[in-house]
Amino acid sequence: MGYAYNDYDPRHTNKWIASFVDGHAELSLARAVQGTLFSNPTAMNLLERYNANGTYGWSCSSSTADATMAEQYACIGGNNWRFSGAGNFSAKARFTFSSPMAVGKLGVCWRNTSESPTNFTIRNQTGTLWTSSSAGYYNGTPMYQGITPTLCNFIEIESNPCTTGNGTYELGRLWVYPAAGEPVVVDGTYNIFNEEAGKMTILNNNGDPAWWNLSQIGAGVKPPTAGNVTLKFSRSYLIKSVNIVHYDTSRYLANAQLEISQDGATWSTIYGPANFTTSRANYGMMPINTSGNMNAQYVRLSWSGNSNPVEISQWMIMGL
Repeated sequence: MGYAYNDYDPRHTNKWIASFVDGHAELSLARAVQGTLFSNPTAMNLLERYNANGTYGWSCSSSTADATMAEQYACIGGNNWRFSGAGNFSAKARFTFSSPMAVGKLGVCWRNTSESPTNFTIRNQTGTLWTSSSAGYYNGTPMYQGITPTLCNFIEIESNPCTTGNGTYELGRLWVYPAAGEPVVVDGTYNIFNEEAGKMTILNNNGDPAWWNLSQIGAGVKPPTAGNVTLKFSRSYLIKSVNIVHYDTSRYLANAQLEISQDGATWSTIYGPANFTTSRANYGMMPINTSGNMNAQYVRLSWSGNSNPVEISQWMIMGL
């Protein structure tokens, strides 16, 4: 006997069909796609999703610290899910998708050995997808695990107990990658650098490629002098939001200015010039001016000299 699971999602109108054959679940995909797809979504973190108004794109809950911080650690480096007083209790965070997503790979990283637990489990609505193979503190190196393509209503990570080496729990990143065949639409909620990696042209760069290399580990440093970064994308996008994440709230871009252009000759300023930094309230989301034409193939970020070490862990541009 088998069963069918039909998933309608207005973002990409896809249908996953799950059936049991000899006791094993098999997945196949019948496409009826609406919109432009990311060409390699298996390299994208599904948890990195923002709405156009700057709010987090999925529903998130947390058992031990407020959900805002759990959202931030899933999305942006430098704002890890961190709390003191770790001990003999559960640390759990759940991310719920608007409709089931087929997942094929997971990843996790704690800040360092002292601030990691001795165990973790990642699960969905049917049970465990990945659990630590041996007890012990984890260093700051990312760990990845491929899994059998699995439909997930949510992804939950838990450490129970969440005892750490120094009493502080700090989870730096959680990665959830779609399975091959799961369509992800360029719909204005995901970072277009996922599509432009290896396609865009860097016309000028006084910054650091680590800002947009999608590694999400570490931070790129801006030199203390004035400069700019100018990028030409492979096509024009309708820019919906921009996120620039600093290592912490003491870092900032002095007189930051963000401009967009269709032809690289005529530019429109959509932010600044004004100092900009990441705060817990803004997720690093720039309050850009969207009243004008937001179609652009070129983006230019510029700044004034600033002796403060400007460490940027991630630059995200959401567009469609």
